[in-house]
Amino acid sequence: MARWRCPTPVTGCRATLNLTITPPFARWWPWELGQPQLSDLTVRFAPRDQPSRLASRVAKRVGLRTARLVTEPIAQTGGETFYFEVNGVPVYARGANVIPSDVLESRVRPSDLAALVRDARRANMNMLRVWGGGRYAQEAFYAAADAAGILVWQEFMAACAAYPRERSFLGDVALEARHQLARLGAHPSIVLWGGNNEVEASFSWSLTTMTAPQKYASDYTALFVDTLRPALLSIDSQLTFVDTSPSKGLESRDPYVKRWGDVADPSRGDVHFYDYASDALDPATYPAAKFVSEYGFMSFPSFSVYRQVSELGDWAIDAPLTDFRLRHANGVQELRAQMLRHFVSDADTPPAVTQFDGPAVVIGGPSVIVQPNASATPDQPNALQFRAFVHLSQVQQALAYETAAGVWRRGKADAEARTMGLLYWQLNDVWQGPSWSGINYGGQWKLLHHAARRFFAPVYLSAHKNRGNGTVVATVVNDLSVDVHGTLDVDVILYAARTASEGVVPVARALPVTVPALGAAVAWRDELAALSDFIVRSAAPNQLTFDSDYVVRLRFCPQSTGAVEGLPDLWSRWRADERGSSPSAESVSAFDCESEGCVGALDEAVDEARAGLEELLACSEATFFPVDFGEARLWGPPPTINATPLATDEDGSISVRLSTDTVALFVTVEPPPGVSGNFNASGVLLLPWEPQTVVFTPEAAYPEGAAVSADSASRRLAEMAPEDFAAGMYIRSLQESLLDYDLNGSVSSPTSWAGSRHSLGIAQALALAAATIVFALF
Repeated sequence: MARWRCPTPVTGCRATLNLTITPPFARWWPWELGQPQLSDLTVRFAPRDQPSRLASRVAKRVGLRTARLVTEPIAQTGGETFYFEVNGVPVYARGANVIPSDVLESRVRPSDLAALVRDARRANMNMLRVWGGGRYAQEAFYAAADAAGILVWQEFMAACAAYPRERSFLGDVALEARHQLARLGAHPSIVLWGGNNEVEASFSWSLTTMTAPQKYASDYTALFVDTLRPALLSIDSQLTFVDTSPSKGLESRDPYVKRWGDVADPSRGDVHFYDYASDALDPATYPAAKFVSEYGFMSFPSFSVYRQVSELGDWAIDAPLTDFRLRHANGVQELRAQMLRHFVSDADTPPAVTQFDGPAVVIGGPSVIVQPNASATPDQPNALQFRAFVHLSQVQQALAYETAAGVWRRGKADAEARTMGLLYWQLNDVWQGPSWSGINYGGQWKLLHHAARRFFAPVYLSAHKNRGNGTVVATVVNDLSVDVHGTLDVDVILYAARTASEGVVPVARALPVTVPALGAAVAWRDELAALSDFIVRSAAPNQLTFDSDYVVRLRFCPQSTGAVEGLPDLWSRWRADERGSSPSAESVSAFDCESEGCVGALDEAVDEARAGLEELLACSEATFFPVDFGEARLWGPPPTINATPLATDEDGSISVRLSTDTVALFVTVEPPPGVSGNFNASGVLLLPWEPQTVVFTPEAAYPEGAAVSADSASRRLAEMAPEDFAAGMYIRSLQESLLDYDLNGSVSSPTSWAGSRHSLGIAQALALAAATIVFALF
């Protein structure tokens, strides 16, 4: 109990109460480093003269942790680091930017925000950036992040514009800042407070600020440096603050002096990167950077989501609704230009769509009222082409993000790059329309979010082509604070294969790989020409009868963690302890808890060992495509894919087995119309001899989604037989989309799909396999 007297009771006063917590205690950790331990904190105030009648009480869920943004000079190469450190451990940030979940905030339920955080965690994200151009999130968002062990970069609501410096406005900003910090400051998930999004960056393109740069720089300083920052520090002097994103860092932290200049400078601060003209599937497109807080490429919403707000006549690339819902200049043209590089021929010219951000028609004007094509059906050519375009746009988006993620995750081991974070644009959506999101409006995952589960895994396998020497390189990246040991398998799979014996050529088996803590290691490399020669020499006689291109499939399986001291050692020993109840005496005696910051580390390590080591050490796969999809001999007509229901669990989830008659690329599955929830996998490589089981979990099966268990979508699923569910699924392969999209027949011509057998075999085909390479991890 603390006693305190208010010297000025009429005008009010504030008291600061310092609490000392005696160790040992469990700290709050990001999910892959430990348990996000939370505790209940209650503060009760009672006047001495009337303790019962005027008593007030505040209760919070809090976490004990230290967090800092490490920006230190790099002696060898110049520049500065930019990474987060929690409880003294460096964290490689993997995640996305969060925008408002709906145009109308009143329609956003706490369960929606909890589900959004849950989906981020399921995709192996450990950081979310609340974008400064949107809204402050409801309490449920931050509470969910606390519980999930996800870090939050919280921006104040200022973005992409010049702001005034009038005294009244600055006073309002200070009041807003103090209010939001008082509301949110107890959340351990929030590790950074950002002043704005791209306000400083707008100085390079805004016609307003370019007319008087010194004036607007002065206004900027008055608002974000001299007003916002002091308002925050007056409440919490220990918080971490950056005045803008992207940024170029500071000349001095105390006193706080900005480093003005090019915010795209990769040697300091964080960067935002968008390039819609270059090849999005070429690793060389993505430059080195210390921390990438925005990057992205567009796709269309899933067809099952888009059809909720569209009619048959809207299912065309050049339909007015497409134009109206597109909020990015030349977006369709940019999507088409990328598709022409890798998926389709250039026989068609891109349709003319919007030429500027925003709708191409006057809202409310007569041109908005478009009569739908009454004769259109989902199976007519234009509708089929649109559905194929939607699918290809999502495959392309997932591959682009994967390419970038591979570059920047491998960059952590590059002495010059030292990349320590990437947050893509964007996690969610505000409506059903073309955008950069990985999750559709309403919560259904796009292919990007499924892919992120793999390319954001703490232990991640990537494959890429080294442009300089035509070498294929497989790299394993490790974000854990422990060494990881495992083995790598490499196979070649012929597109023409119907059975494993005729289509799989083993290239490498059980290659030993050791990846250092917070590092990366090359697991395998080979020249394309040498790989082709090896396949011809190693293939069985029946495999040489196919004229077919191929895909390389790689699989890395961690076997154990290795370490010499502290937590990692206990992890390894706990995993070997069959009792699962307590660490061995040897582990306890070997655990050094005398070093600074090791308070309660033993208890934390025990919790961590219980909480998901198997998840962290899951096997990962990568696929490597030597020939662009539009040029590849895929051998045969599009696959026939069957969906067979297997079981329905008590929570309502449904298991479905997918099978195919030919090699099927990027097989995408969506639930029947009107059913809410997500599959655990989509965009998969499906082989005739390897059926895959996917599990659909309805929204009502999630604890956070219990509030929507009685909605129409849940009732529809409850009334649906498993056979009807499987029959109503929307299933599409890349081959089907290539066929449907190319109406002129350049992809679907008989010679492209015939795949005739002849004596020349694959030797000539393999000799041509040196085109642009893309890769995917799903």
